[in-house]
Amino acid sequence: MDFRLCGFDSEPERLFAELLDSREDIKFFMKLPDRFKIDTPVGPYNPDWAIVKHEQGEERVYMIRETKSADDENKRRPTENAKIMAASQHFKAIGVPDYAVAVPSNWRL
Repeated sequence: MDFRLCGFDSEPERLFAELLDSREDIKFFMKLPDRFKIDTPVGPYNPDWAIVKHEQGEERVYMIRETKSADDENKRRPTENAKIMAASQHFKAIGVPDYAVAVPSNWRL
């Protein structure tokens, strides 16, 4: 996959795609389209990435990642934090428990 074909909204997204593309254990990744929305109590939320990873003998591990420039919740809007919390509960409920915010200092793969 040529990660440069992904539409990036930020430099952290571009860096994350570059990292994903360089790893052998990442079998597939895609930037989720804007129309992929999750309803939350504070409005619709669009996570950044869907990832399939080979890990410890498992065929597939599905992950959803939100890329941000900083890990500090205080540097994000309260509504953004509320959407992230709601998304975490949503993905856990549908069987995708590996949802996280990823930042350049901690990509969480």
